[in-house]
Amino acid sequence: MDGKSAKQYNNRLENMMKYGIYKGETSITPEINEKIGQKYVNACGEYERTIKYYLGFLKLIRGHAEY
Repeated sequence: MDGKSAKQYNNRLENMMKYGIYKGETSITPEINEKIGQKYVNACGEYERTIKYYLGFLKLIRGHAEY
């Protein structure tokens, strides 16, 4: 992932946290999907993908703990 993409993913994640869409859940819930749909145009699934990448990152830095 290049620097520009990483910044975009980080910005999306920070905004979802700021707006209470993502609150540290360990999976994408139906409620998260609903909130994403209400707040964002999400034609390519980029917001769900952002959370998935973040959860994968957490898994990596925590030594592959189960999620």
